[in-house]
This record gives sequence, structure tokens and C-alpha cells, in this order.
Amino acid sequence: MGNSSMDENTRQTLERLHRQLDMVQFQDEAQQARLNHIRQSLRGTLDQPEADDATSFNDLLTEAVILLGEGNPDVTRAIKEAIDSLSRAGI
Repeated sequence: MGNSSMDENTRQTLERLHRQLDMVQFQDEAQQARLNHIRQSLRGTLDQPEADDATSFNDLLTEAVILLGEGNPDVTRAIKEAIDSLSRAGI
């Protein structure tokens, strides 16, 4: 995901998503570990956008929607906005 391909709007969307994911906690250790992995990957994308594979990142965001399900509608909506933003940016 080249640095030039992440516009400011996409970056802000991903930053907002990261903040929202920071507020989510699971009782189940496996779910929490998966969420932590998603958060770390998102942080890595924000810190070094040129290093990430866009396809696997989009897959990770889709997995996050499934993981969070209907129990976290605000975060799920933010993830979907991030996916849409990445798609509009051609990422």
C-alpha cells in the first residue's frame, strides 16, 4: 500500500477505526488475541503504509467485521467505512 496511495481521508478513517478498536474488549481470550492482532496490523499500516499488502489488510478488516459481529455496531460501521475508503482510494 504505497505511502502515496493513502490519502489523508483514508488515513483519518483508519486512525478513527484504530481508536474505536482500542475500546473493544472481549472476555474470550482467543477473540481478544485476534482483535489484538487486527489492531497491531492496523497500527502497522498507519505507521508504514508502503509495507503492507492491501489484499491481506482488506481481508483482515473483513475478519474484524465478522469477529465483532452485531455486538459492536459503531466499530463495525467504522470498519466498513474503512473498507469503503480503501476501495475508493484504489487500495
